[in-house]
Amino acid sequence: MLDATLGLGADSIVFAYAIGENGRVAGIESQTIIAKLVEDGMKRWRNGSDALESAMRRVEVITGHHLDVMSSMKDKSFDVVYFDPMFETTVDASAGIGGVRAFANAETLSAEAVQEALRVARRRVVLKEGSEGKLHERFGFTPYRKRERQAVYSFREIGGGE
Repeated sequence: MLDATLGLGADSIVFAYAIGENGRVAGIESQTIIAKLVEDGMKRWRNGSDALESAMRRVEVITGHHLDVMSSMKDKSFDVVYFDPMFETTVDASAGIGGVRAFANAETLSAEAVQEALRVARRRVVLKEGSEGKLHERFGFTPYRKRERQAVYSFREIGGGE
């Protein structure tokens, strides 16, 4: 699993937990200060849950812009590539990002990044965006979750995969 827009890494922790010890989760974060904070937190944070801590330790943090990093990867390097760019409309309920929002990369997802993700993925590319987002329409992704929710998940399959 490649989380191309790592941010604070919450989604990557869930992916690492779900994939298990034999899987690989890597996350790309373009902002150096956020990447360093998240990488350190993944290595050191303790909460008393061995399973959660183990999942966190398995997340590999890569510092760089997702387009540049994916451009250097081989075709079909990951089963799934995941994008969760900053929502166009701020979600006030998302307090976790509040402390580092000023450092976050707010650029919109580019067509070039989607093309690189489609090349790097073996099975699918997944996109998470705010309920008012239109990126899934712009890039031809199929919505998976209804629009009245806070986030919309959509996907594009690679070569007719599952």
